[in-house]
Amino acid sequence: PLNGKKSWLGPNALTTDLSDAQIDTNLSDSFAQLQYCVGMNNHMGSKAMENERILTHIFNFVATKQILFVDSKTSTKPTARKLAAEAPISFLERNVFLDGTKDVHTIEKNILKAADYAVKNGSCIAIGHVGIEGGTATVQALKNTAPALAEKGVQCVTISQLNEILHKKAVSSS
Repeated sequence: PLNGKKSWLGPNALTTDLSDAQIDTNLSDSFAQLQYCVGMNNHMGSKAMENERILTHIFNFVATKQILFVDSKTSTKPTARKLAAEAPISFLERNVFLDGTKDVHTIEKNILKAADYAVKNGSCIAIGHVGIEGGTATVQALKNTAPALAEKGVQCVTISQLNEILHKKAVSSS
């Protein structure tokens, strides 16, 4: 990350000081551990998401594996979007961040914000944490807001399902 500690990163993290060969090895090793992986995204990668060399390796890997990439938008610079447009990959971007807190009420507000975004724009990608910065609180907030989502006509789908829906829309509009 641009602001953060290297000690926060897990094994096989992609950092700007890695060689090209180590980037490729880390990608392959990580992917091999995830049998049902359909895509990848950046989490604390603000610095890496501004680095064309690293992004080129990531997007080549994504294209080779025919998986999708979700940009968590940890960087305000459009480097990833620009490079993804040049690569033959499925590239999606987060619209709403749900948690980073254990406060169920705050997460509920963010879920409803995501629902409103989806109603207005046709879809919304909302991301959150599974561990201590969300996890149980996010699950509870999703349960609590389920009736409101249904009332708004919002359906939660997997990222693979959304990617397919968006791809079909793009094909039919061209």
